[in-house]
Amino acid sequence: YDDDLRAPLWTAHRLTKSDVEKKLTRADSFRTDPRLDAAQRSECSDYKEPIFDQGHMVPNGDMTRSKTAMDDTFLMSNMTPQHCAFNRGVWQVLESRIRTWALEADTDLWVITGAIFDREPPIGRDPDNQAWRMKGTKGRRVAIPSALYKIVVHGFPDAYEVLTVILP
Repeated sequence: YDDDLRAPLWTAHRLTKSDVEKKLTRADSFRTDPRLDAAQRSECSDYKEPIFDQGHMVPNGDMTRSKTAMDDTFLMSNMTPQHCAFNRGVWQVLESRIRTWALEADTDLWVITGAIFDREPPIGRDPDNQAWRMKGTKGRRVAIPSALYKIVVHGFPDAYEVLTVILP
């Protein structure tokens, strides 16, 4: 989690067949993360631009192992601004496909998700003060990633298969 950008830089989680097979009802419960200082955390009120969704880094659908795990995916420390067409389109398709792979896999999957903040040359992370930010009720506080990525690893512990996807 980056305190200035008020967004997670990356997340990692294990995804098992049983996680995907279990069905729990989604209950939207977006909320601030009480583990972070008030000056560093994002809030629901930071997401007031209708074109952006509160996009999960660890998807709610991957955490059906328990009600607590599902609820924790709604902490704002797990959210990045995602254009609504991206979040409800290609990103949702990718997350769904990864869950299908977990159902078909003979071993657990490891999923790493990250946010990239690189709009300006040279190649590499832009300085925090140059990051594009959403307009919220307290001003422009939460940075908008220029791209998101997923790394899916399969085959622990013997052989590895890895898929990496970067989506602007």
